[in-house]
Amino acid sequence: MSVGKKQRLCKTNDFQALYQSGMKFYGNGLVFYCKPSVKMYHRIGIIASRKVGGAVVRNTFKRRMRELLPTFLAGFQKPYDCVLIATQAQVASANFSILQKSLKTIFEKVSHVQHEQAA
Repeated sequence: MSVGKKQRLCKTNDFQALYQSGMKFYGNGLVFYCKPSVKMYHRIGIIASRKVGGAVVRNTFKRRMRELLPTFLAGFQKPYDCVLIATQAQVASANFSILQKSLKTIFEKVSHVQHEQAA
């Protein structure tokens, strides 16, 4: 299951709103922002700057994240807008299993915060 075009964040205003009012979580070379969505589905933005690597490395990273993120977001009970940022070069060029482990640690933090807010 991959992220369709309709489910991607593309507008600068959407990104800025997440940066200002979203929850922020850190992982191994990743930063994850999220906040509840006004839409009825998850929307995802993925960022990898030139500092992270060349075009091939950045696009490979984004493709892998578009494959992995929906499986983790399926555990959320309501839809969220999310932005994932690669901050270190070794993350963007990491293999699939390492990226999966990094996302798992981030989403454990996210679920912990969600349970605290619900209580």
